[in-house]
Amino acid sequence: MPQDCLHVDICAKRFSTSNLIQSPFQKGPRMHYQSMLESKKLRPDYHQMETVEKLQNLYEKLLNYKPKNKEDGFSWKSLFGFGKKPVLDNGFPKGLYMYGDSELVANSQFDVTGFSDILYNSTSIPKKRRVHFHNFMQDIHVRIHELKKVDPKNPDPISKIADDLVEQAWFLCFDELQVTDISDAMILRRLFTELFNRGVIIVVTSNRHPDELYKNGIQRESFIPAIQLLKERLDVHTLDSGIDYRKEKRETYKVYFCPIDTYNQNRIKKIWAGLLKGNAATPSEIKFLGRSLQLSETYKKNCKVTFKEICENPLSSVDYLEFVKYYDTVVLTDVPKLTLSQKNEARRFITLIDALYENKVKLIMSTEVPIDQLFTGDEEDFNGRFNNIPKAYGNWIMAPEKLKSAVFSSEEEIFAFQRAVSRLTEMQSTDYLGKELKFVLENV
Repeated sequence: MPQDCLHVDICAKRFSTSNLIQSPFQKGPRMHYQSMLESKKLRPDYHQMETVEKLQNLYEKLLNYKPKNKEDGFSWKSLFGFGKKPVLDNGFPKGLYMYGDSELVANSQFDVTGFSDILYNSTSIPKKRRVHFHNFMQDIHVRIHELKKVDPKNPDPISKIADDLVEQAWFLCFDELQVTDISDAMILRRLFTELFNRGVIIVVTSNRHPDELYKNGIQRESFIPAIQLLKERLDVHTLDSGIDYRKEKRETYKVYFCPIDTYNQNRIKKIWAGLLKGNAATPSEIKFLGRSLQLSETYKKNCKVTFKEICENPLSSVDYLEFVKYYDTVVLTDVPKLTLSQKNEARRFITLIDALYENKVKLIMSTEVPIDQLFTGDEEDFNGRFNNIPKAYGNWIMAPEKLKSAVFSSEEEIFAFQRAVSRLTEMQSTDYLGKELKFVLENV
């Protein structure tokens, strides 16, 4: 028997319910994972089983852990000392930082966030919170905004925010941690410190190793201490198993229409009419944080918007995350091939795709060129600085010439582009689209 198969066989026997002794840990991540194996939702994967063991280990430590509070006579100074580097002991368990390419990790119905699922759902901790990292940062910005309204002279609202967060939850699970904005980077440097100093346990999933976070970002050197803190307080573990699940074919529907000609414009109109179901579209306005977003065509949970309206205006990730709360299906029209003069528009487009994908919003789109060519620059614009960037991401195998883009100036941006293309590919799948939209597509 091949060595890899032997490892899987031995580990599968270890996970068998018949081999587990009754214990307080029986309902932990190990049992959840085993039930998925036995129901054939997953196939045996030795590396994923190792990950589950890490989850089980943290789960068991959390059973008897609770941050001490002021009523317990607890002093952070007595624990950490004055100005000394914090030292973790057995009473303060490390959290977990799990990273990997989501397409390489996906195993049948199990993906990157599935690991957080089985840990979070296993714990009976009353004060726990599971949140997508973009949504978490949106919440932090709102809290800062509100505190500044109450006390404009307060130079440091982060300490108060950390107190409030811990009061609500001391076990935090963040999905898809990513840092691309300098304001987020500076906030996180303080916030992570304050949360860890209050005994908060954090579990993270991300596409990037901590050392790759905010890579080539503005003033990145100021964010390095936050990276070091994450590596000290969290057990960093790769989720990539070496099995490429991207090779498995998925059934897809045509939801992207290229080029932007009369024929494809008519197809978009028919799909939109199918979503309207004989009703008339009306304008809508989304108001939040003192700002507003005007939308010209909406109907219930459906929205039709042009690239110019949604990507050429100065919108941020906070705006897009608010936008996707209101709609299940978005029809986006007239997406051009993006050039050097449209770098800001390209970044907004990627942020929009991330927000749509992360919130399971369906997308119908008309584009000037195929989706894997949207960010492609001219040959003479390429200066060779991207030669060392991985050429594969998601279901698209990116040829070197497809990465020769003047639109992007850093590895972080190219990574974001490749992730966007991968997500757009997945957003065509029948599993993603759902029954209602498939019915519309099949009847236009």
